[in-house]
Amino acid sequence: MIVHFIATQHSIDINYTYLKKIHDTINQLGHKPSRKWLSKERRFIESINRKDGINWGVFTKKDLEAIGGADLVVAEVTDENIAIGYQIAVAVQQKKPVLILSRHDISSVSLSSNVNPDFDQFVTIKRCDLNTVSGILKGFFEKNDIKNRICALISL
Repeated sequence: MIVHFIATQHSIDINYTYLKKIHDTINQLGHKPSRKWLSKERRFIESINRKDGINWGVFTKKDLEAIGGADLVVAEVTDENIAIGYQIAVAVQQKKPVLILSRHDISSVSLSSNVNPDFDQFVTIKRCDLNTVSGILKGFFEKNDIKNRICALISL
């Protein structure tokens, strides 16, 4: 499956080990990323003078284009970012299964289910860390494998 992975790039240097674990697990489980951005954008961000500013819109535009070609979306939301929320909403609107990951407990946070009735149907929210993220990703991919989804529809 093609998996679109999104995360806040503002703190990529601080969270790189954790984000790389997610990225590597997606690959190890045999899935293809919709956009290879992690290492490339980390090098870019580290190479520029942050005072000059970064046009984050360029990165978000690439992500929005990639969502359309993805089968699934994995969103890491530990560091809150409105662009990530917007991308999650776009994915739900396109009826893409979305896995929201956070290293904080966000189960009690009121998310977009009041805005989009499809939210609960397409979004899975999980708290994870370096030790649990691989198992969570594997379960999400298995649950949303096209063969499993077809079998579930047939059994209805």
